[in-house]
Amino acid sequence: MEVPYHDHRCPPFLEAQINEVFVRRVLIDIGILVNLIPLQVLTVVGIARHSITQSDTPIIGFSNIAIPTIGYIQMDLKVGPVRSSTVFYAMDVNVSYDILLGHPWLNKHRPIPSTYHQCVNGRIGNIVIRILGNQFPFDILSFMMILLPLARMLFLDQSVLLCCNGKK
Repeated sequence: MEVPYHDHRCPPFLEAQINEVFVRRVLIDIGILVNLIPLQVLTVVGIARHSITQSDTPIIGFSNIAIPTIGYIQMDLKVGPVRSSTVFYAMDVNVSYDILLGHPWLNKHRPIPSTYHQCVNGRIGNIVIRILGNQFPFDILSFMMILLPLARMLFLDQSVLLCCNGKK
């Protein structure tokens, strides 16, 4: 099998549609028990905050810190040829993804994500499908917004400079 993208060290970001608006950074996470969507993405796709059903369900992150959700919302999501009604928990957070698909979406559609091949394989009925990863999930502005905090940390944080100079 030929690998469509040679850099298989990056996570496969998929492209999706909500309300006919394209969302470029959809990640599949086999370890998360819910589907997540940041509040800013809901705003971009035209969904008002009052449409979210209030819920104080916390999400426990990698550092074992509980982050509260705003609530949940059910929306029509299209990923490649797969279209379904999907429940998302909304969070007011700044993250590098637009949508995080977890167990509910994975269990419903049974896709097989492949980081090496930068795609998701699956079936719709008897038809085998392959959804290729988005080769350019970040525009230049998004890319710079990710690099800026890193650059600040490396060049302005004195403790990093001392450590790098070997004088800590």
